[in-house]
Amino acid sequence: MSTFQFLLLEDKLQDTEAIQAVLTDGGIDCELLRVDTRAEFVRALKTAQFDLLLAAYAMPGFDGIAALETALNLRPETPFIFVSASLGEELAIEALKRGATDYVLKQRLERLVPCVQRALREAQERRSRQRAEVVLRQTSVELERQLQKLNAALSTITDFVFNFDRDGRFIYANQVLLDLWGLTTEEAIGKTMAQLNYPQAVERQLTENMQRVFETGKTVTAETLYTNPAGIDDYFEYILSPAFATNGTVEFVAGSSRNISERKAAEVERQQLLQQEQSARAVVEQANRHRDEFLAVSSHVSIYSPMTVRNQLLTALPYREYERLLPYWEYVSLDFKQVLYAPGEPIEYVYFPNSGIVSLVSIMSDSMVAEVAIVGNEGMAGLPVFLGVDTAPNQAIVQAPGNCLRMKAEVFKASVNSSDRLHRLLLRYTHALMVQTSQSVACKSHHSVQQRCCRWLLMTHDRVETNQFPITQQLLSQMMGVRRSSVTDVANFLKKAGLIRYHRGQVTIQDRLGLESVACECYRKVKVEFDRLAS
Repeated sequence: MSTFQFLLLEDKLQDTEAIQAVLTDGGIDCELLRVDTRAEFVRALKTAQFDLLLAAYAMPGFDGIAALETALNLRPETPFIFVSASLGEELAIEALKRGATDYVLKQRLERLVPCVQRALREAQERRSRQRAEVVLRQTSVELERQLQKLNAALSTITDFVFNFDRDGRFIYANQVLLDLWGLTTEEAIGKTMAQLNYPQAVERQLTENMQRVFETGKTVTAETLYTNPAGIDDYFEYILSPAFATNGTVEFVAGSSRNISERKAAEVERQQLLQQEQSARAVVEQANRHRDEFLAVSSHVSIYSPMTVRNQLLTALPYREYERLLPYWEYVSLDFKQVLYAPGEPIEYVYFPNSGIVSLVSIMSDSMVAEVAIVGNEGMAGLPVFLGVDTAPNQAIVQAPGNCLRMKAEVFKASVNSSDRLHRLLLRYTHALMVQTSQSVACKSHHSVQQRCCRWLLMTHDRVETNQFPITQQLLSQMMGVRRSSVTDVANFLKKAGLIRYHRGQVTIQDRLGLESVACECYRKVKVEFDRLAS
């Protein structure tokens, strides 16, 4: 440990020697610089950095209160302790009110060492807290910037994206939908479909399905015929999904729709052809069924088989759709601390984990890191590629080993553009990830380290699918942006409560329900979104 630098304002050499002796005997390694005039005191404060200021209260031509005010003006972050023989109770209280850290009577110098230790400790904690707050503010700004980019991306896709409240009013509409209406955001938000001149039949159908989502909490997919002002019929497919509040009720309905007129026309043409070739169709369908059954049985040993793939986005695809993508997948392992892509560098691959955990972290200019989101087998790493961005502002790093299927970014973009199902799945996953990142900002601002730590353990437990997983206190403190000692305190509390067992970098979840009761509401709110995506 380096030697502390103390500044002492004292005009009596004998008292100075006594103070130095008490500090030395108390095990405080310090260099004590003594000054006895206002000019020397000011000069020392301006030219040097001190860990602690000590001052007598009564000195010729320079009283203690004036010294305190000078110190608060020049070095407000440095603790200030009065060491005086003439400081009464009223004066001591006044000094503390004005900003002094503590006071010690020269007749009771045995109190000096514990007062100094406490002042130094509190100053260190205050500096650490200030650094953490700076990192938190930087992270919050970065997260807000990313949310704005995601919102901008959603506003430029060709699908119509919108949200309804319980009264059937629009509370969000992306730019494509606003352009269709010919309105600004201010003109459209808060309006009902009737106020926006929707055809009565379309309004009635959408309203009925919207109310069904509010009542059941389940997603509704349907189609509707819309006749535009020019008298041209267009078919639209739309999806209405519930967005849940923390109490489990549906807070609003999120929707998206797209024009499927060309697809409908192709379906009509296809039906006509099928009616002309009933016999051939039956033969082809039977042959396809036999082929699918053969593939399902014979591919059980393949690492690319749907029976071995555990990524929830990929398993949600129809088998024929997944089969079409088979030639482009590459099976790779995910190694601990492996960097999948770095900030500002091109994203070469997208990753769909079967197991393991990938952390998306923001790296500051001083090399401090803060976790933005985590990805397991419920999602993918490389989402910026889906949003049309070739580079990412964050680093994707493996925090729990596993394996995944990866695809080249350029091939992935082409595959998404040709797959309605995959496109819809990724839109819903984007929404769920936005909920996770935005809730992370709120959580860091409003919830305790204990609550946040439980939330992190639960989110990790959900994704590793085993009660035991590796995690060091150092890594957890970095991901949460807090001091390691804070994580140690929380870990000790959780062990004593019987919620976890921790030994040599391995955490075992012993009481998940207990962890959920300690965790903040953010965990449940994010989990609801990802459970809805999985269903």
